[in-house]
Amino acid sequence: MNAILKSETDQVLHQNPGLGGRLRIERERRGLPLERVAAQLHLGADMVSALEADDYDKLPGAVFVKGYVRNYARLLGIPAEPLLAELSERCPDEECSKFVTGNVRQEVRSSHVLMRLITAAIVLGLIALLGLWWWNYVKAPEQTEASAPTGQVVAPTDVAETPVSTAPAPTPPAQAVPSAAVVGSESRSAVTEKPLAAPAPAVTASVPTGSREATPSVPIEAVEPAPPSGKVVIEFIKPCWVDIRGADDSFKMFGEFRKGRKELGGHGPYKFIIGKTSAVRLSVNGKPYSILRHSSGNVARFELDPMKVNLN
Repeated sequence: MNAILKSETDQVLHQNPGLGGRLRIERERRGLPLERVAAQLHLGADMVSALEADDYDKLPGAVFVKGYVRNYARLLGIPAEPLLAELSERCPDEECSKFVTGNVRQEVRSSHVLMRLITAAIVLGLIALLGLWWWNYVKAPEQTEASAPTGQVVAPTDVAETPVSTAPAPTPPAQAVPSAAVVGSESRSAVTEKPLAAPAPAVTASVPTGSREATPSVPIEAVEPAPPSGKVVIEFIKPCWVDIRGADDSFKMFGEFRKGRKELGGHGPYKFIIGKTSAVRLSVNGKPYSILRHSSGNVARFELDPMKVNLN
């Protein structure tokens, strides 16, 4: 009984095979295996089988099915228009539009999920990079402040000897000896006033005792004391970084300094680099010296010779 029903069904299908049935019959007539057709159409074998069986539930939207039918007919060498017309009859425009919209939305939704994941990953990466950069930017000044010395002042002691030249006196009188001692004391006071200068020893002229009465006394020329060098004082109102160097590296002062005053040693001219002009005051010989004239962007770079500066 089942065999009879199957044969009758096959006859009906053969007489009116439908869209997919005509494609299958034409393929079998040409002796083309299903896998080869699927490979040439760039489809899976299950999709080709569903197309030949008119099982559209396993296929994507009607727009894609029309493309498959057109390509399948072109591969078999048969006209595609009758097949597309039959497909349109089976699927009216309203149903096809609903069917296509549903499938397209599903595909777009899946791609949107992937794009959203990629976009979220990129955004998170950018946020992480921005946070790392900001952390390094904020941390760098703190590390610099912690590692920077609070201030180093290097003042090498220059031992400046002030020789006292005395004219040779072969027969000076006995009264000339005290005057030489007075000259020695005057020279010592002049040298003491000069910064970082060692006191010069007193020089006493030798007096031969044998010819004191025979020759007249020759006065010893007194050496005038050298004028004192200019006094430069820097006062820190706020923490500030400076780099100050005296001539011939006679004085060095660099680093960040807190509030306070410091008198410069060595000798000029001095080279100044002041990191923040508003945080520093400078005075030369007790008179204020304006550093704003050398300021550029709140940083001052200039050279100062306290012996030549005129503050009047």
